[in-house]
Amino acid sequence: MKSVFKSIISHWYIPITIFLVSRVFVFGIVWIASMYNFEQGANLVRWDAPSYISIATDGYQFDGEYLNSGSFIAFFPLFPVLMSGVSLALKLSVAQSGLIISFLFGLASAVLLYHLVSKWKNMLVGTYAVLLYSFYPFSVFLSAPYTESLFMFLLLAYIYLMHQSKFLHAAGIIGLASVTKMFGGILGAIYAVTMFFQEDSYRKIFRNLLIASAPFIIFLGFQYIKYGTFFAFMNAQSANWNQHTVWPWEGLYLFVKRMLFDPFAHGFHVQSGIMLFAVLVTLWVSRKSIPKDVWYIGLMCTLFVLTSDNILGIGRYVIICLPLYYYWAHRLYTRQWLAALVIAASAMWLGFVTVLYATNQHLF
Repeated sequence: MKSVFKSIISHWYIPITIFLVSRVFVFGIVWIASMYNFEQGANLVRWDAPSYISIATDGYQFDGEYLNSGSFIAFFPLFPVLMSGVSLALKLSVAQSGLIISFLFGLASAVLLYHLVSKWKNMLVGTYAVLLYSFYPFSVFLSAPYTESLFMFLLLAYIYLMHQSKFLHAAGIIGLASVTKMFGGILGAIYAVTMFFQEDSYRKIFRNLLIASAPFIIFLGFQYIKYGTFFAFMNAQSANWNQHTVWPWEGLYLFVKRMLFDPFAHGFHVQSGIMLFAVLVTLWVSRKSIPKDVWYIGLMCTLFVLTSDNILGIGRYVIICLPLYYYWAHRLYTRQWLAALVIAASAMWLGFVTVLYATNQHLF
């Protein structure tokens, strides 16, 4: 066991060190914020985190209305199942388990990102990619009981396995992703299309697609039995967050309109707008310079985010937009002074977002 641990450290000490430093930065800011007299204190269990904790503790509750705990079906089951399992295994609280899971998958995703980008270009580009990821302005959610770090790990694992032509293993990853976040379904569609182009056996295609879709089909069946509809999660989103599906261009128009003209729009909308602009610019300039599969996944992620008429938290959602790390790491690694400036600015923004999230301030 010691030799395995030493091997991991020796091979991956760069991404491990960078991610650990970024987490010390985040936890340090939360600790400092807790020393001030904020009305609700300062911690990382905010916003959606209590919903995951409730699911992990009591399961999905439904009394006929998509209100309060009835709305929790909008949160997919893999993360709370892991929280419950770790809590039982280590005899920790569910909240502590959620924090540990997010941290570990955040660390694992940093290592995978480093490996993939280094293999694409070189280790220095991989290092900058991990720096951009670890100090991404909304990466506080990699340390909170949220699904972001778990899904990022699954996404990177999927790309790694597809590059190795391990289609069966990739199918298993897709299955897990489909019950982690709604975007997992879009990833499944990408996988299905890829199968028809790269797999020459229809039997294997059917087998792989069955494995990839089985967890989500089971989740749909559970919703039908308990809620009376296969798509209870969509009903919950509509009833509680006033979110409805629209075309991406319509979602973009409504978001920009709200950001610019809604007097009740908070600073968070402006931050999300800046992040969305950065993503759209990145997708345009990187369309011919990064791996095609990475670019298409980033494009689909962005389009999926824009399919809501009431977009909440764009900065958090696009943390999985890989072109942000691939393209800018490649552009910055030969311009070290500019890279240092960008990462410092990103870290400052991360500090600001962390304070707002941890203290549950109204501006956020």
